[in-house]
Amino acid sequence: MERRQYDRYSTDGLVVMIDSKIAHALDISIGGLRIERKSELLFESVHDVKVVRKIGDKLDLNSSVGIMAQVIRVNDTSVALQFLSPSYDMLRFIVDNVATTEHTNVLA
Repeated sequence: MERRQYDRYSTDGLVVMIDSKIAHALDISIGGLRIERKSELLFESVHDVKVVRKIGDKLDLNSSVGIMAQVIRVNDTSVALQFLSPSYDMLRFIVDNVATTEHTNVLA
């Protein structure tokens, strides 16, 4: 039985600001995202995260959106976060960034 409710997409050019740290987003869906593991985030902890578009080496803070997210999985290399009450702005941001990236690979 498939657990995944939404398709995940690769995320070239997106980073996440969480707990004053920046981590690269590895993949994203309308239900959540997976980031590189940069620090200890506790399972089931809730964080205010900001997803930001990166252009070259610079963060485009005008192209960003904030959302509350809960840690649902932690392993040696990544952390999975589930969005809590995604807003229209968050969903629009995901759609816009998945549609504009050169790598719109759906991940299994």
